[in-house]
Amino acid sequence: MGATTVTTDDAGLRAHLRENWDKAGGFRSVPHYFPEGDYLTMFFEQRIPCAQRVDDLLTIYRSEDGQQDLVGFKIKGVSQLAQKASAFVSVQYEQMELGLLLLSATGNEPPEGYYYELGKRIQGVSFDASEIMRVAGLVDRGTSAASLRPTGSPPPSARRR
Repeated sequence: MGATTVTTDDAGLRAHLRENWDKAGGFRSVPHYFPEGDYLTMFFEQRIPCAQRVDDLLTIYRSEDGQQDLVGFKIKGVSQLAQKASAFVSVQYEQMELGLLLLSATGNEPPEGYYYELGKRIQGVSFDASEIMRVAGLVDRGTSAASLRPTGSPPPSARRR
């Protein structure tokens, strides 16, 4: 499936970004999870974006200044992607590698195109995944931060190396 550019008026998004970048004391390139929509966004640069839909899960943001640089992305269905990833790895101390979610979104295919480009860009970026894990039903609301593991997974001492 080819990428399609979102042609709707993004004025609301632009206004929201300008207002919140200023309120937050400046721009910071960190992932943000939105549980009400079960999506995660991350911007690499403080430039007003133009959305380009890649597939059902991934939307990339390119700069609207004519240079078309990749300035961020949005990934949907994050709790389901976390469930999928948790079948293979455990999340310890609330931290998860962002690339793990992106890799889960590629399905059975090797990452290529925009997924590959983003994977290189976010390599090594970790974020607090506790809320995602709770939304995904992988931990209880009362679970301590230091013990986030998929339900039914063995403790670290019981796993083979």
